[in-house]
Amino acid sequence: LVLDSKCYLFNVGDGLQRLAAEHKIKLAKISDLFLTSTHTDSLSALPGIMLTLADSTETKRKLHGPPGISAYFAAASTFAHYKDYKVCEYSSYNLEIDPYKITSKGKFQDENITVKAIPVYSFQKTSVEVKPGVCFDAPKESGMCYIVECPQEQRKFRVDKAKELGVTPGPMFGKLSSGQSVEVNGVSVHPEDVLDPPIPPPVFSAIHFPSTNLINEEVFRQVLNYTSPEWSLSTIIHLSPNEVLQTESYRKFLAELPPSVQNIVLNETASSQDREFPIFMHSDILVSKLKEAAPSIFSLPQNPELTQLHPSVPNCIHPKFLMNIHLSPFRHKGVEYLQVRTPSTKLHRLQVRDTPPATEHHQESYWDKVTSHIPNNDPSVLLLGTGSMKPGKYRNVSGIFLGSTSSGILMDCGEGTYAQLVRHFGSSVQEVLLNLKAVLVTHLHADHHLGIIKLLHERAKLTSESIKVIGPSDFYTYLSVCNLLTGPLHFSFEQCKPRHLLFDLVVESVPVDHRIEAYGFVVTHDSGWKVVYSGDTRPCNALVEAGKDATLLIHEATFEDELKQEALHRFHTTIGEAIEVAQKMNAWKLMLTHFSQRYAKFPETGEVDYVLGFDLMCFRMSEVHTAVQAMNALANIFESTD
Repeated sequence: LVLDSKCYLFNVGDGLQRLAAEHKIKLAKISDLFLTSTHTDSLSALPGIMLTLADSTETKRKLHGPPGISAYFAAASTFAHYKDYKVCEYSSYNLEIDPYKITSKGKFQDENITVKAIPVYSFQKTSVEVKPGVCFDAPKESGMCYIVECPQEQRKFRVDKAKELGVTPGPMFGKLSSGQSVEVNGVSVHPEDVLDPPIPPPVFSAIHFPSTNLINEEVFRQVLNYTSPEWSLSTIIHLSPNEVLQTESYRKFLAELPPSVQNIVLNETASSQDREFPIFMHSDILVSKLKEAAPSIFSLPQNPELTQLHPSVPNCIHPKFLMNIHLSPFRHKGVEYLQVRTPSTKLHRLQVRDTPPATEHHQESYWDKVTSHIPNNDPSVLLLGTGSMKPGKYRNVSGIFLGSTSSGILMDCGEGTYAQLVRHFGSSVQEVLLNLKAVLVTHLHADHHLGIIKLLHERAKLTSESIKVIGPSDFYTYLSVCNLLTGPLHFSFEQCKPRHLLFDLVVESVPVDHRIEAYGFVVTHDSGWKVVYSGDTRPCNALVEAGKDATLLIHEATFEDELKQEALHRFHTTIGEAIEVAQKMNAWKLMLTHFSQRYAKFPETGEVDYVLGFDLMCFRMSEVHTAVQAMNALANIFESTD
């Protein structure tokens, strides 16, 4: 919701930050965030967007939501400090413990808008202890209805009428415009004499009943109150699933709405994906260029099929991406479809250094290193995110898929990981999720794990079989609260330890040198291949020793060599340092990832004997030499843009 002085955000689904970067949607003016449920699709990207907003300005912000949002915020605070945020949970009782306020007063008001907040929730709930002696409720299900009263449009001053009544321009005009009467030649002139009739304030509503159990007739009554002449109920956004929309009570409510109300269904089966253009256009164009130069390691991104809206919803507007609904001024009221900017192919180039000539060890065949008759001896490596800090137009945040559609693991799972899996595998993504054996999380910086709740949620739609999550000990608090609020997510948690057994894999968690508790992973298969993933770290001797003679080292390279001091300060690694780690480890092949978002693209010069990672790059381990050979070909496709 955009006004001149502030913006208000309703729901924070997975991928929001990347979409904002892609389409230059400015988020810094957001003052309040309103969640319509504790459902995954309402809040999975919340921690990341809150961190980004906190870094952008010093604005005091407030998070609003249904019962359970305080428990969620407290759990997310175990891995991030959210300065200058207040939490307002709308419930049936009152409790205030800074920064949390649980209130039975369902109203928010500032200088722009008035919001009625009507919570709906299950009485089945669990108590979550967020600090010694302080517990918050985590209901099994919760949702919200928000009714938002927007500012009333200023009445138009009719100069012609004022002059007819003898009012002279100047202070009298000002008084009449502000609602005061004036006297002209002993005759009173009132504002109603010179102002157009008042236009009812625009109102919109967002209704989210996560299940049929939470349908609340009081919500319908409150919304219908705004169909009276003194209000202009413009739009209702229906976030409830189709099973709710099809109930007799909901259909009756829809039938009572006047034809002037625009209905927008925005749920899982009414996608906002627009076939006219891909929502990740910059990335799609880049990947298509990369595929031209290296067709063996890139494939064109796939997009999900659209689902038709439910026909029982009257006056329904098909949701399209970047659709803009004008509520005010009245003369501009209606729907506008914003034009998508055509991306530029200007590509900032990353300086890398030449590598020494390949040794005999590096020229060995992959098949000399593994036992060929053992299944899964030649897994694929798929890069789902190769950027750092926050999602960008060209690089998503960390995520690596290792395996095949029949058996795989994820190493890190940043925001948007599920969407990247869909873009690569298309309709086969369900098979991938069903056969995913584990998710390994290196540390609790948001760019390495915020996509896991969305991923587990989508997987839980397909199976009740548990998946193993391996990560730092504090991660369990967040996962368990999300499981209560959005689950069941069907996972088992294992704290990082020296040795984990995963079917035909042995995973070693190696403590590395980062600002917080962090691990690298050494993954060894029964057939003999060994993949080492550094996570975020300075060059680390412990990882070098654990990863000796690795088949593939995947190492972070956040900064180019000229920024070594910044790498030291932030506990990251430069490109040159990562190359030295590979040499000390005697790794057969090296792949670099986790680039600063300032390096969206490709190296400037130099022959390289390693792989510079790009999003959606995919190759089998036996084909890694093909990926290395492709690097110089990839560099050439951007020459004309420099």
